[in-house]
Amino acid sequence: PVDAWEIARRRAEEQRPTIEEKGLALELQPPAEPLPVLADPVRLEQIVNNLLGNAVKFTPAGGRITVAGAREGTMARLRVSDTGVGIAPEQLPLIFERFQQVGRERVSGGLGLGLALVKGLVEMHGGKVKAESPGIGKGSTFTVRLPVEG
Repeated sequence: PVDAWEIARRRAEEQRPTIEEKGLALELQPPAEPLPVLADPVRLEQIVNNLLGNAVKFTPAGGRITVAGAREGTMARLRVSDTGVGIAPEQLPLIFERFQQVGRERVSGGLGLGLALVKGLVEMHGGKVKAESPGIGKGSTFTVRLPVEG
């Protein structure tokens, strides 16, 4: 058992210098209670790192990244939101497919594997991940839900 929020908070704080160096604001919204999950802490760190890395990569200077945690019944929720380039609605169903960059290649030359890895790791832990965006130029939100332990 590990506290999902503590891992997310720690990873966000460790990336804060890079985030602020790019001219972005980082906001942390902690949960009202611990988020105990049965998880491999290294894999949970990978999930958070990938989501934060994408938020930094796809958010221009002056933007904001928010990392939030909450308990929703039997699920722990971690949410990474940004005010970045956003995702077109028709591309949202493709976002977790391997080698997909869904129109964001103008910002990054990545291989399109990060979100596929996130999805695989979340599902290996019995959870689900969802991407949402109101559209191009309107930011995006990635929500990870994992079963609470105990």
